[in-house]
Amino acid sequence: MNPSKTEYLELDPQTPGEIELDGTILPRTTELSYLGSTMSITGDTTAEAAARANATWLKWRNCTGVMCDRKMPRHLNSKIYKTVIRPVAFYGSQIWAMTKKVENTMNVLEMRIARWSLGVTRLDRIPNDVIRHKLGIAPITEKLREGRLRWYGHVKRQDPKQSGQKNNGPDGGWQETTWKTKGLLPRHSEEEHGSSRPTRW
Repeated sequence: MNPSKTEYLELDPQTPGEIELDGTILPRTTELSYLGSTMSITGDTTAEAAARANATWLKWRNCTGVMCDRKMPRHLNSKIYKTVIRPVAFYGSQIWAMTKKVENTMNVLEMRIARWSLGVTRLDRIPNDVIRHKLGIAPITEKLREGRLRWYGHVKRQDPKQSGQKNNGPDGGWQETTWKTKGLLPRHSEEEHGSSRPTRW
């Protein structure tokens, strides 16, 4: 372990004192990136959503040769977006404490990518619903909610004796937060937005 490259994050309650490694005092941070996810001391997911948005943009730029090719069939553009680009934005989102700010960040990300892929801008004054229908995708906020409810189902079926079920975070844990999400919207199928088949659970 390299002390100069090591830092730590501590959730409430904070313990007094400092952590020392080989004579070096390790800095305490309020945000920590680990395995592709950004964790915050407050449980805020805004930084994580921004990091996911940046990663999604990088993946989209790698696919611009295909996504922006006007000779490419639109249904293939839709399939590439849903199987290659959008999963980057979804990474770790099953346990996010979703807020309006996070939803807005992800919605803006999706619409910018969709408009670029179709070669239109906001000056063309085309509604978002029409853009989604042309590309054959459902609103990303509804797909995020589906992912959270799917994960909730996995946890409900899990053996209570297994670890990882309980999380007493600042929002009462992601399990409680996800339960509050349940029932707000029914399972959303991308078939209604032009996809050839519904999304499976």
